[in-house]
Amino acid sequence: MCSCESFLQRGEEFPDLQCRRVVHPLVILLKEGSQGAMRGAQALGNLAYNSEHRKAQIVKTGVLLLLVKLMKEGLEGAKGLAANALGQLAFNCEERSALTVDAGALQPLIEMLKEEGSGFDRGQAAFALGNLAVNSDDRSVQIVNAGALPLLVALLKMNEPGWKHIKRAAEVALAHLSNCKALRAQIDAVGVGRLSLTGYCCLLA
Repeated sequence: MCSCESFLQRGEEFPDLQCRRVVHPLVILLKEGSQGAMRGAQALGNLAYNSEHRKAQIVKTGVLLLLVKLMKEGLEGAKGLAANALGQLAFNCEERSALTVDAGALQPLIEMLKEEGSGFDRGQAAFALGNLAVNSDDRSVQIVNAGALPLLVALLKMNEPGWKHIKRAAEVALAHLSNCKALRAQIDAVGVGRLSLTGYCCLLA
């Protein structure tokens, strides 16, 4: 069992001295491209989940730029895993959210929402945008100004089989964006009804 899998299964935090041994090999995988990059992005997203300590350690490695590059240049599926990792890292932290946008994540995420091929990638892009918007009016405004709003609404209206989780990601992203009072009028204008605090929304008929 690799070190990261062992830590995840035991639910432990990394001692600081373990960061280089566990996280840095995953960063190296991101630089390899292809399957290695996919494995690295997936593992980093898993490590970041539900741990502020691990998120801070991962961001210190400079991984944000590598994940953004993977979203721009990676294969289908790899883009979604990179978006997921960025969303996990940014969640509920104004500083990491700002760093993620500063690393250039916003435009690739918007482009992923437009892609026709991979529902997985589009869903993960919606997930990441929603996490960037959490508790951040500045980030929410940036996301909407970049053109995300009609794309998220389009995902929400999709009726493709098996797209339930993708639509849910778009729904939650819209809910987070609606917490910004400055955006309420724009959200209403694209046909999304009042959003509840529980993260659900309804389309106006």
